[in-house]
Amino acid sequence: MTTKIETTSLNYSTTLDPQKRAQEFYERALALLDESDCEKIGQDMGKAVVYLKEAIELDPTYAGFYIHMGAIQFIQSDPEAAIKTLSNAIQMNPAFSDQHTDRGLAQYLRGLAQVMQGHKQSLEAALLDFEAAVDLGFGAAQNAADIAREILRKIDTHPEESGSLQSTLMETASTHLKTS
Repeated sequence: MTTKIETTSLNYSTTLDPQKRAQEFYERALALLDESDCEKIGQDMGKAVVYLKEAIELDPTYAGFYIHMGAIQFIQSDPEAAIKTLSNAIQMNPAFSDQHTDRGLAQYLRGLAQVMQGHKQSLEAALLDFEAAVDLGFGAAQNAADIAREILRKIDTHPEESGSLQSTLMETASTHLKTS
């Protein structure tokens, strides 16, 4: 039996079952992200986060909500939150390549800071996610995996050469987020 609720959040008032209402918020969030131009992207991302949080609260079992929330958290340079959110999505449905790739990118961003301090654990975790995405058929992650492998190799043998490869991987990350 589906429970009906009434919601008045975000200036909307309607009675729908939670899954339908969650889908409505999700569609609004995606519309904001699709329509955003550079001048208003921050404001629209903020609204999209509100819609996605509402969708997750209403239907916490749909991985798609978490995938988009994690991508926004990554873009907003919050890799810790993105990793947590995308890990939830992977637990719900490990067969989507996007969340593996996006979590890998978030771990890479976190790893950049750690690599500068002599740590490469997150970069290795990012490589595992890129490889998982490739294994699931997302070929675009192969380039990121190859670059991550090369950075790890250079860090081990020539740490002074890792900088240009890091910027190449960030460009790859940025390109992926624009197309996902």
